[in-house]
Amino acid sequence: MARKRRDGRGWLSSIDLLPDDYDDIVLWASQELDDNTQFQVDIHQEFNRRLRARAEDIGAEAPIISASAFGRHALKRAKAARRLETAHAVAKPLMDRLEPGDTDTLTIMLGEMIKTLALEIIESEGAAGMSPKEAMQLAAAVKSASQAQSVSSARRQKLESQVAEKVTQVVEKAGAQVGLSADQVAQIRRDVLGVRS
Repeated sequence: MARKRRDGRGWLSSIDLLPDDYDDIVLWASQELDDNTQFQVDIHQEFNRRLRARAEDIGAEAPIISASAFGRHALKRAKAARRLETAHAVAKPLMDRLEPGDTDTLTIMLGEMIKTLALEIIESEGAAGMSPKEAMQLAAAVKSASQAQSVSSARRQKLESQVAEKVTQVVEKAGAQVGLSADQVAQIRRDVLGVRS
């Protein structure tokens, strides 16, 4: 019988509990695991060697990460990488259909995809499957996506406003040259732009 997953953060791994002095070493190991060019056991040995060297440099007791803890870390990284690959595979056909001028549409679509992916990660991993650092990174990604969407929307609104202003000026100038009444010019503006006089 499968154990029911607990709600909440769960236990922090020995890698999650490493002090900030070791963050660059954890990042190195994560990148090596993602590159998939070395055996996991070799990365684990080098990881512990680097931890010992750093501990010696800073005068701290050397942390030793067990093979099982490192394996769980590697498995979590692999799951995250597969989720990203799946999201990329889903997004690629959609992005290929967009024209180069559709950058606002693309930005909005990617923002929604990032938000959806974040929700899926939280639902599948739960808070127990994420370290505090990963949760902060996920929150930062969602925040960045939201900001990009709002900048894109503001840019589009500004461009639409500029075009509407230019069209209005041209219609009014042309109407004056041809001798149209103010009501006729207003009707043309409404027809072309949907602008009220």
